[in-house]
Amino acid sequence: IVYTYALGQLVIATAVWPPRVIALIFSLATIILIGYIAYKEWGRKTGWIAMFIYACISMFPVLTPFAANTEKFMILPLMTTVALFVKFRDKVMPTYGWVVAGFCTAIAILYKPIAFPILGALFVFWFWEMYRHDNDWKKLIKPFFTLTLSGVITTMMIMLPIILRGGFPGFWEQVVVFNSAYASSSGFGFDNAISYLGKFGYYWFLALPIIWFFITRPKHWMLYPSLWFVGFLTIYTTPIGHYYLLIMPFVALIVSAGLTSFANEFVVERRLPVLLGTVVLTLILLVFPFRTQFSLTSTELVNWVYGTVNPFTEAKEVADHVADMTTPDDKIFVAG
Repeated sequence: IVYTYALGQLVIATAVWPPRVIALIFSLATIILIGYIAYKEWGRKTGWIAMFIYACISMFPVLTPFAANTEKFMILPLMTTVALFVKFRDKVMPTYGWVVAGFCTAIAILYKPIAFPILGALFVFWFWEMYRHDNDWKKLIKPFFTLTLSGVITTMMIMLPIILRGGFPGFWEQVVVFNSAYASSSGFGFDNAISYLGKFGYYWFLALPIIWFFITRPKHWMLYPSLWFVGFLTIYTTPIGHYYLLIMPFVALIVSAGLTSFANEFVVERRLPVLLGTVVLTLILLVFPFRTQFSLTSTELVNWVYGTVNPFTEAKEVADHVADMTTPDDKIFVAG
């Protein structure tokens, strides 16, 4: 994440918008990837539906997605790895594919470690399918070695400048010590999860395609609820809404497959117009409760999502201490 923000600072050092533009590019690429995954699994129509569904639910205001640059950066390499699995599910993936998978796995985890359990579950599923196909565990050695080596090399390339500059102790404190304390600070109860799941009542109408997905169980249906469940177990204790963006791609895939399956089951004639009308109605219902956001200025949008109460009341005191400890020419890195 440091390198991504540094890239943004190369454009305008003090501006907020360059990292957000990069996040937008990542988001658009993720939308296309989710469409590709749905297309490969369930056909072209489902691919288009998944793209539109994800574009809407990934901006669910309750999850404060406007602050979620890190999640947007993380989701792209995560879903790239899923897309590789889908593309090569029924055939041998070439060596370069495992190199890319290792690279994307390392990038996703380094952006945000909450990607690790989902990726771990994906690879367990992946290697198990490979073993079932060939019934020969020796054929797993080369892919596993290539995947691991690619991930390790990628991690070392990213970490090397930090290590050489003596920053590893600070990295360890921030990433391991702080995150461990942060992850356990909310306990392991379901209070936060119940609160956020209740807010998904805005999307009550998605229950039908989700239920229908489990009734009809389309091709390869088990993977996506499983990844959703692993992701949910990873983030359910958090009070931070945008962590839930981790599982939204799988919601989009399940909903889109459910909508297509529902139309195929009950509509005999004029299936495409009926499906199109259903999708348009779904998109309207997704956006309608939050339609006011599209008429707000950037400042009004921030106040609408986050309120006007300053959560950083200690900022002035901290700034005064920093001013006492430094000179105007000092470079200060603010981690947050």
